[in-house]
Amino acid sequence: GTIPPEMGYLHGIDFLYMEETQISGTIPPQMGKLEQLDILYLDDTKISGTIPKEIGGMNGLDFLYLGGTKISGTIPREIKELELDSLHVGRSELSGTLPPELAELDALDYINFGRTKMTGTLPPELKKLKNLDYLYLDGSLISGTLPEEWNDLEELDILCLNATKISGTLPPKYYKMRRLDFMYIEENALSGTIPPQYGKLEAIDFLSFDNTRLSGTIPPEMGYLHGIDFLYMEETQISGTIPPQMGKLEQLDILYLDDTKISGTI
Repeated sequence: GTIPPEMGYLHGIDFLYMEETQISGTIPPQMGKLEQLDILYLDDTKISGTIPKEIGGMNGLDFLYLGGTKISGTIPREIKELELDSLHVGRSELSGTLPPELAELDALDYINFGRTKMTGTLPPELKKLKNLDYLYLDGSLISGTLPEEWNDLEELDILCLNATKISGTLPPKYYKMRRLDFMYIEENALSGTIPPQYGKLEAIDFLSFDNTRLSGTIPPEMGYLHGIDFLYMEETQISGTIPPQMGKLEQLDILYLDDTKISGTI
């Protein structure tokens, strides 16, 4: 069945969980009256339609989960009125661009637009999200370049931009992302070289550049990534030799360099 509009009368409700059900239909605009609602979980349901602009009335909403639904349309600008910590709309039919208003959600630490129809470019304004830990845009239609301004995201732990239309080069100043653990940006049109500054990514555990247009050589500074476990650079234009400094990577479990222009000896 559908969500009854009368649910909008539950003025004292804090938590509403309906995920992994057969609930269908649209989100009633009357639910915008739920000012005390902290958590709304509708992921993996048959909910469709658009996100109503009335959602801006949910002033206390911390968690909005609509992943794995048939939700379509765009993100309403009224979303800036919320107090969101987590926004998960991945695996939905959402389209349009990433609204710059997201940057006004100071508490936001989790964003997931992965496997949607989102287009446009990456807003530099997201650099204001000082608490952002997780950013998933994988499998979307996002294009353009990586904003240099994002080097201010010093709390970012996971950056997933694989299988997008991202192009341009890797910003050298991303080494300032001191907590970055997982950088997954394969299967796109990235070009240029690997900045030697990435050898300063002291928290990195997983780094994947495979199936891109990256060229140049492997910087010897990569040998400073002492905590890295996984390093993928296959199907790129990377050339030159394997730097002997990489022999210092004692924790490295997986190194993929197949289908590159690497030469020299092991």
